[in-house]
Amino acid sequence: MTDPTPPPAETPAWPVSLGGTRPSSSLSGSLVDAVLWLFFVMVAAVAMAGVVLAYVAYPHRGEEMPHAPWLGDAMKKGVEALPTLANERARTAQRR
Repeated sequence: MTDPTPPPAETPAWPVSLGGTRPSSSLSGSLVDAVLWLFFVMVAAVAMAGVVLAYVAYPHRGEEMPHAPWLGDAMKKGVEALPTLANERARTAQRR
């Protein structure tokens, strides 16, 4: 007597979506990308906060930065180059 049911089809080793790819791999790839992007943004924000803190703690008060006076000088030059209200007032006073 023959069995009327067909033999079981070969099952894949992972769940297959309609596209034929592993759905968990695409999800984990985008999740890893998002976490890395968030990590780098947070590192950049902390670095920027450190630069602002270093400027406010030393060069803004007229003191020399310990262990890195060249960094304080560079920050002073950068701030002097930025267009601030004090710089604009000085420029308009010089024009008159």
